[in-house]
Amino acid sequence: MQFEVLGPILVRDDEAEILQIAQGLPQVLLALLLLKANLPIPADRLIDWLWHGKPPKSARSNLKTYVALLRAALTPGSLPVRTAGNGYLLVMEPDSLDATIFGRLAAGGRQAVRDHDLVGASRLFERALSMWQGEALHGLDLRGELANWAHRLEDERLSVSEDLVDVKLALGRHNDTIGDLLSHTARHPLRERGHAQLMLALYRSGRQSEALDTYHRLSHTLVGQTGVKPGLHVRELHAKILNAHPSLAHGPLETSMSGFHT
Repeated sequence: MQFEVLGPILVRDDEAEILQIAQGLPQVLLALLLLKANLPIPADRLIDWLWHGKPPKSARSNLKTYVALLRAALTPGSLPVRTAGNGYLLVMEPDSLDATIFGRLAAGGRQAVRDHDLVGASRLFERALSMWQGEALHGLDLRGELANWAHRLEDERLSVSEDLVDVKLALGRHNDTIGDLLSHTARHPLRERGHAQLMLALYRSGRQSEALDTYHRLSHTLVGQTGVKPGLHVRELHAKILNAHPSLAHGPLETSMSGFHT
């Protein structure tokens, strides 16, 4: 059985067929159990999370109904949703969750970068990103714990996409990155790392003026919305582009694998 949260929440059986999970709170309950997979969650805490601190009088009875619905929907012959004391837990193998596999592939890609295997890193990052089918937990009422989880997953997705761009730039594939980076920076106008990558890709593609325009657009947005200027790395990159510094033409990664998460 496979569970998917990198998009709409889905459950697939061993033949990859989608199992039908009742919409609404049963799906929210499944997401909460996945968030704390293999750990018992007290019923009172689940009730608090499901109804955001304002449960109806029938909450405990409703919870039991939702658990029964999940048990009926999941693979016959197994009992992945188990009673644990005064609560419940979801029994799951680590590689049964797409978010876990995504994290493992991303970690492998970063290790490949450290090992100077950029082609291998590119493949691992691309495999990781291909697992996404939309926004994390799309379609659920995301508040509290689930909202935090979805935010963490989305932030890691952005980081991996930027890691992949770093690798492509190091491999000389700057032309391949520009279209995606234009979309990326438009969606995330305050994210310095993506703008720095776009500046470098444009410069290496012979589009110096557009690279400088990218910096000015970022600076204007940051100052206008946060009151701060771009960070030191971006300012230094801007100065190098302005002066056509020879170090920008080729060579190792020009943007940090761990920087610019604004």
